[in-house]
Amino acid sequence: MRGNHDLNRPPRWLKENAQAQELIASAFFMCGGAMADLLKQSALAYKELMPYRYHFVLGRKGQLRHTSIQFPERAYHHLAGFHSAGIAALSNKKEALRVILTESVTHLHFIKAGMALEDRWIGICQLREIIESNRMIFYYREHEQPGTVIEADYLMTHERIVFFVTNETPASIFEAKDRRYEQGCPRFITLQISREEIATGEVVSLYRSPSFKAPE
Repeated sequence: MRGNHDLNRPPRWLKENAQAQELIASAFFMCGGAMADLLKQSALAYKELMPYRYHFVLGRKGQLRHTSIQFPERAYHHLAGFHSAGIAALSNKKEALRVILTESVTHLHFIKAGMALEDRWIGICQLREIIESNRMIFYYREHEQPGTVIEADYLMTHERIVFFVTNETPASIFEAKDRRYEQGCPRFITLQISREEIATGEVVSLYRSPSFKAPE
């Protein structure tokens, strides 16, 4: 039974799942070199994002669109996949980040439960670099797309990572695998990215397209 699994040995699903092995191996490099600590690394990476609000100017067919993303503490719960984990210690959205940072729940608890959420945690670890280096491609969803229950205003992609945003907060992040979630969604060009420190209001410009001239 899953509940009786020895935490010192990988479960059968992991040994037989090459894709899961690849994700965890990648995490060794992406999240600080500690595979067993991948979950905590994702929490630390999310905590680094919390003081900031990112502002974007997007363009499509001569029209400009402005949007922002901020990272409230409670949003980490869903982004990391805890809503489907069934772990009692993670049931409180407001407390989930603290629970992971204090290691009250670790990656090994998820391995024991047979839960494979590593692609989400890897995405969170990469998220700040992807945003600040202008490596995201924006798509406007406008409403829920057929075939998925994910509700989001924007979908951003980078290689196999898909990141959904709704009401200017993170909604979901994971590896897309064989599906193209952006299909049928209008694509936008990123013209400008800035980072605002919420506590002070200080704004730092991160990217600006050479062709973009802000309206006066």
